[in-house]
Amino acid sequence: MLKEVDEQIETMQTHGRARKVSRSRDMLSALDGRVAKLVGPIGNVKETLKEVNRRTRELELRHDQLKDQMAEALSENMDMMQGVLNTVVGELIEKEDVADAIVSTLKEHFEELKGELNICKAALGNRVLLRHLCLKSIDERRDGTAIETKEEFHREFKDYPERSNISITNKEEVDPIESKVLKLGSMILNSTKIKRDNNQKRLMYVDINIADQRKSALTDTGASNLLLENVMCKLGVLVCESTKKIKIF
Repeated sequence: MLKEVDEQIETMQTHGRARKVSRSRDMLSALDGRVAKLVGPIGNVKETLKEVNRRTRELELRHDQLKDQMAEALSENMDMMQGVLNTVVGELIEKEDVADAIVSTLKEHFEELKGELNICKAALGNRVLLRHLCLKSIDERRDGTAIETKEEFHREFKDYPERSNISITNKEEVDPIESKVLKLGSMILNSTKIKRDNNQKRLMYVDINIADQRKSALTDTGASNLLLENVMCKLGVLVCESTKKIKIF
């Protein structure tokens, strides 16, 4: 009895193992079929990867070429732009130099005009300018007749007043009683008074020191025209200045 039971159990175990082996074989067959189906697509994928790698290398080569071309083009454009910039800067520098020269010339001219204006203002403060607009010109005598020869000029202006010395001084050094102080900008001009009488003539020098430059002007104390150079040139008279008076040659 026991022997029969053991045989049945052994038979059942044998059938179970056989069924498992059969299933495993079926699974392997199915897996082999699937693998066979994947072989073709995998080959296509490999070919595609090879093509992608080839195109990638071509793109990298093209990228390097474009990079070199771009650098060369930028270098050429930079050189051209630098040349244009240098030309423009040179023109601007030339224009600036011209403008500086013009400004310098105008400043010099302005300083000259300022000096002449200071002389005129100083002369006005020293009572050298005309007292009214109806006085006779310097080329006429006191009686109104014209001066036509050097001899007449010598006779008319034989006696002269003292020179008027005008110099730059400090404000505290000026005596308010004996001097008249005329303020021109930042300069204080001290002009010494000249006593006048009926025997004095009208011809005199006015000196002024402006910015360490000495300037002089020959003036007529009672005429509407302040300078006598034109009359002297017309009469052929040479005038030089001395310490206190005028010499006529």
